[in-house]
Amino acid sequence: SNNILDVNKIHADELEIIPEYFYIDNMLYDILDIIEYIRLDKKSRVDFRFKWDIFENRIYSDRYRIQSILINLINNAFKYTPKGSIYFEVVKRVISDEEIIIDFIIKDTGIGIDEESKKHIFKPFYRTNTHIQGTGLGLYITKTIINKLNAKISFDSQKNRGSYFLVSIPTKIEKIDIKNITQDTICFYIDKKEYDKKIDDLIFTLKGYGMHTVVFRNERHLITYLLNSKKKPLKYLIIDIYKDNIERIDSLISFIKIDPQYYSTKFILINSPMNIKYKFRNFDYTFEYLPKMELFFKSNISNDILNSTLDKEINILLVDDLKSNLEILKLYITKIDAKVNIDTVLNAEDAIELCKKNSYDIILLDLKMPDIDGFELQKKLIENGVESKIYAISADIYDETIQRVFEAGFDGILKKPINLENLRKVLEEI
Repeated sequence: SNNILDVNKIHADELEIIPEYFYIDNMLYDILDIIEYIRLDKKSRVDFRFKWDIFENRIYSDRYRIQSILINLINNAFKYTPKGSIYFEVVKRVISDEEIIIDFIIKDTGIGIDEESKKHIFKPFYRTNTHIQGTGLGLYITKTIINKLNAKISFDSQKNRGSYFLVSIPTKIEKIDIKNITQDTICFYIDKKEYDKKIDDLIFTLKGYGMHTVVFRNERHLITYLLNSKKKPLKYLIIDIYKDNIERIDSLISFIKIDPQYYSTKFILINSPMNIKYKFRNFDYTFEYLPKMELFFKSNISNDILNSTLDKEINILLVDDLKSNLEILKLYITKIDAKVNIDTVLNAEDAIELCKKNSYDIILLDLKMPDIDGFELQKKLIENGVESKIYAISADIYDETIQRVFEAGFDGILKKPINLENLRKVLEEI
């Protein structure tokens, strides 16, 4: 199992930490998706609630190690809480302009931990309840990762009263370097405190197209950039603000547009409240709904980035348990060449059935799926005589995962988020 592999890495002091900048909200939504699978698998009726603070900037840490810590702790909460409630909270503590501490809190009203077991729960192969399935390695691995991240974990628990776990992770936050903003940058200004996953999804898609994106959440920083930039003008400035501020920002745009370097910049208002009595005089486009703007970008992103033709018509099967991932990947492929034939499925069983009926030039499959994961599916496809090229898709880019992919006989691996140029190279080699 993955736990055994991680323990071997721990003993050999080879457990990797690979930090990168990422939006913590994206990670938290991925965790919520996984929690939903956990609830369905366990047929849990436990009341699960969550809340988290707003994180304006990306943080610098190991996203997938943090994710594994939280999934293990929340999975344990479900495992040891047959009825009652589970609460998950994320709190931001600001240390300086460049550093924060993130507190992850998991509370449950489950069976709790007795006094003797409290002394041993972070030891390998120790299980507080032998009647509940598990290897006894989860908390040992979790504690090791936490130490590697220079983080801390504490807990409190009472028998038959529930448990409380706190993980505190120090991390740097990204500072926007306006020197790196060029004409190919798509700039967002968002002054809303509420997190909007759809906007993050749009940014994710644009990055997949090869576009550079930057997000301002401070009006002063945005205005400073617009008034003092000596570089080529922005292609797009996308603004999502409270309706009370729209008239002020519209007036600002009117002033900015006097400068010749902004003649070609398109100013876009998204989520525009159509019920307010104000005429948007200086925005080039207004979109009441985000999907309408997504369609706008699909047809306006520069052709030299997206358009390429393949030498032959190819048949592709995409396998991922998340429909949104399939839609994005399908969009990327059709932008490379509209002649490709694409089938999509949400689970391994349907993939196996389709491969019995159809012949594919290439199969792209997600490694982390419930029930039958990507490794097991690839093995079953080969056993069934499938001769297609099979590529893994994964956000896990640790050396042990990449090594395992090639040892299993995959033809290659594509890292999430998918890079359009890498995807094009793979398809051109078929």
